[in-house]
Amino acid sequence: MQNPFKYGGIVSGPYFADRTDEIKELQREMENTSRVFLVSPRRFGKTCLLHHLMETLTRGGTACAY
Repeated sequence: MQNPFKYGGIVSGPYFADRTDEIKELQREMENTSRVFLVSPRRFGKTCLLHHLMETLTRGGTACAY
């Protein structure tokens, strides 16, 4: 059986796992605090999550930098 997940780079579109709850929580935290720390082991999708969050915020008119 082949692994259905892409890894080794930033994924988006259909390869980005449904992380709607995490995106909403990060948005809430960023609106209510000056700093947000995202910590987890390697290869858990932190960078992909941040890139997806930036895309979401940019579509809403928020300026983002990475």
